[in-house]
Amino acid sequence: MSEQETEKSNEALFKIGDVVVLKSGGPDMTVSQVFEKGTRYDNTDHHRYCVNWFDQKGNPISDAFLEPMLKSSSETKPTGFMA
Repeated sequence: MSEQETEKSNEALFKIGDVVVLKSGGPDMTVSQVFEKGTRYDNTDHHRYCVNWFDQKGNPISDAFLEPMLKSSSETKPTGFMA
């Protein structure tokens, strides 16, 4: 593997502000922090992301997930007034 390929494979898949969802489903979540590989004992092989979302009552929640657990949210939501 070339040095350039190694650098690219170390890049985080998501960035702050991206909307993601768990691969198993659930609410849309916004990435608020990105932890590089190897910065904690539990993510030596993967980036870890702090994400925020709101529960069904509108309460804010945050948690952290490893990159393989997440995917981009492809759900499109209408904005503004729809007739």
